[in-house]
Amino acid sequence: MLLRFVCIAIYFAASPFVLVGSLQAQQRCPGNYPNDYPDYYFGEILSGLKYGCIENMNSLQLVFSSGFARAFIEDECSVNLTESQRSTLNDFLQSSIWDLTGPVFSQGEVGEFLSQKFSNVGALTAGTKTFQHLGGCENPTLPLLMQGLILYLDYVNSRSTYVDGCEKYYRGRHTRNECECLAERGSLLISNLKARDFSPDTIDEMVKRNFVLASGILLVCGMGDY
Repeated sequence: MLLRFVCIAIYFAASPFVLVGSLQAQQRCPGNYPNDYPDYYFGEILSGLKYGCIENMNSLQLVFSSGFARAFIEDECSVNLTESQRSTLNDFLQSSIWDLTGPVFSQGEVGEFLSQKFSNVGALTAGTKTFQHLGGCENPTLPLLMQGLILYLDYVNSRSTYVDGCEKYYRGRHTRNECECLAERGSLLISNLKARDFSPDTIDEMVKRNFVLASGILLVCGMGDY
């Protein structure tokens, strides 16, 4: 399943996607908005995406959203995406792979790892099933939902919470540019990274998720002595 997921992400990055619908101009959050999907798991997230009001997601909500986006990609739905929007979604799917598989674990962490993995798989399945139950590509609100997800991802990518914290923590040891490099490249391993508070523990998390990739990121960003 993981190999198939990786292949989908690679296909998505390369595909030009000639589609019928189009993402509308950036919508404004109306403030208090209704839950239009009360009968669905993660219905509050769907409603937040629909109205362009999501600013934060936890790990399960991110995996659910990646499952929804994955189904959208597999079905090649008729919603026009710009090159920048495709790139944003592709980066999100790549980082979501590590949310799905979880980190490398020691023997004492097996139970916790399996619990997390089953929860993540359930959230991913809920995302793909919800996409289908809402009508798949024929869902009239699909452009709004995908627009909301891209708006959220753009919002997260514009945040400097992680970079600001990193710069403050390493003042005199590492530059802001090095922290920006870590946040940008580290987002391939940790979803939502730029909006998170900085802690050296996040670097340890990157290493646990993929030692080789994380080591390369730290080397390129000049953060090997974190």
